[in-house]
Amino acid sequence: MIFLLLLLVLSGCLTGFLAGLLGIGGGIIIVPVLAFVFHQLPQTADAYMQFAAGTSLGIMIFTAISSLPHKLRKREINVDIAKKMLPWIIAMNIAGAIIAHLLNPRLLGLLFALLMLFMFLHMLLQKDKKTDEPKRSGQRKSALWGSIVGIKSGFFGIGGGIITIPYINSLGYSIRIAIGTSSLFTFIIAVTGSVCFIITGYLNELHIAWSLGYLYLPAILCVAPTSMIFSKLGASLSSKAPTRLLKSIFLIILLIVAIKMLILAI
Repeated sequence: MIFLLLLLVLSGCLTGFLAGLLGIGGGIIIVPVLAFVFHQLPQTADAYMQFAAGTSLGIMIFTAISSLPHKLRKREINVDIAKKMLPWIIAMNIAGAIIAHLLNPRLLGLLFALLMLFMFLHMLLQKDKKTDEPKRSGQRKSALWGSIVGIKSGFFGIGGGIITIPYINSLGYSIRIAIGTSSLFTFIIAVTGSVCFIITGYLNELHIAWSLGYLYLPAILCVAPTSMIFSKLGASLSSKAPTRLLKSIFLIILLIVAIKMLILAI
């Protein structure tokens, strides 16, 4: 039990730092850790991926609150993209969370790993855009990508960064604008998704001490404080670090998490 608590605290440090640095919400780090922890606990083992997703979103609220003000001050958020994508993100996030509690945990884990691998290859093969006039995001494209981000976040309890960052970057915006806008999406996703996982947990008649639906409060209390502290540090460094370095770190994390989740699911 001590090992699991220590693992959660340390993962909170890494989650917060990477959330602030890359605008990814930290879910791709904390979800595999939470899945491992909840798989070990008897009271959560039968729905370990649902608990991992719900708890991750609860943690993400605190992480996003910590890093988002810095992005706003630096004007690293594109309001036009946010307005077009957010309605679709919210609607499909709710749908994803409702569907997620009906699926087999191993299937969710496998789908999560495959999604990571796909986004890794997509961003690896994507050429860097160097243009002073980024393309505008059309309404249909915004609806499509917003829907993908929303349902993926509802399924797996992760922020929109692994999809929105490559998408916004492909429009010709800098990686910093992509990261900043993703940070805003992460906060909205975290709040909406948390509420959904609380409701679906109660509808599934869960009776587990110290939990709100699929949000396990002791895990949130272990991770959120360190996550918030290190998120501010990551956000500060994000505005100074070279864009190529940010992209390389992002790609490495995607690959590592995909492999780990494949092993756990299989």
